[in-house]
This record gives sequence, C-alpha cells and structure tokens, in this order.
Amino acid sequence: MLNCSNRPSVRDIIEKYNLIHHPEGGYFREDFKSEIELPDHITKRGSRSLITTCYYLIPKGERSIFHKLTSVEIWNFLCGDPVDFYEIDAEGHLTHSVLGTNINAGQELKHLVKPHTWFGVLPQDGTEYAFFSAIVFPGFEFEDWEPGNRTYLKKLCPQASFLIDRLTPELYEK
Repeated sequence: MLNCSNRPSVRDIIEKYNLIHHPEGGYFREDFKSEIELPDHITKRGSRSLITTCYYLIPKGERSIFHKLTSVEIWNFLCGDPVDFYEIDAEGHLTHSVLGTNINAGQELKHLVKPHTWFGVLPQDGTEYAFFSAIVFPGFEFEDWEPGNRTYLKKLCPQASFLIDRLTPELYEK
C-alpha cells in the first residue's frame, strides 16, 4: 500500500503516475499489459492479454459510473478516503461494499468484481480522493467495457433508481 503518512495531493498522484481522464470518471493509466495472450477460442471476443493492471484515481466530485466488463476485475485500495462500491448482478441484486483502510469498520482493501456485473463507485461525504490499482483478467480492452444504460438498469434493479440516476449519465442513454 502507498505510504499516505505524507498524504499526496490529487495533483501529485496524477503527475507522478501520468494519469489521464477515464470515460467512466476519475483518472487512470494502464501500467502493465501481459505479452502472453489468450486466444479467441478461450475469450470468445478476440485474443486478449492474459492480464492488465492500471492505476485509478477518483477525486472529490468524480465517480466511476455504472459499467461492466467481460473480465474479472480486482480493485486494490492504495491510498485516500473510503468509497462506496455498488454492484448489480444479472438477476438485479444490489450489493454495497466500502473500500478503504479501516478494516475494523468493515472496509475492504481489495474487492473482486465478477464478469458481466454492473458496478459503480461513489466517494463518501468528505472524501478528497481514493486511489486504487486494478488487475483485469483476461486483460482490459475498451471494447470489453460497457457503460450502464439508465433505463435498462432501472428495470433490472428498480430499488436502486436513485443510485442509478447518480451513477449513470444521460450521455449513455440509447
């Protein structure tokens, strides 16, 4: 875990790790892409790197919108303040976890997201930022990323309508 005793600023993290804005919100940079590839007959969507890793930063005022991947994604909390992590599975069940460093309060340092699970992340009140690393297997490709559609998600999980409004921009309505 990153030493946060001398807490870096958002600008420090963006500059140190050369982060750029991500379409789902926040900032990221892929920092590893395996040269080993899985063939199409395994992935069913073209050859993919065995694994990719990235840094991901959610500063105050940003969020990670509801989206899903065709791969497993493991989020590792590195530094900053806690965030609320929401998931909606294919049956419409909503789950909530908190990622952060206070394990005595039930916060998680690591969180696994199964393939084809809708998920989004909101900073908690008072959060300045949260900084993560993520591991994706098979490796991340943007064509495997699907932003959430507000109308579809509200039909899938009507009890989460208010949350879906906050985590699904109108931009992705079809």
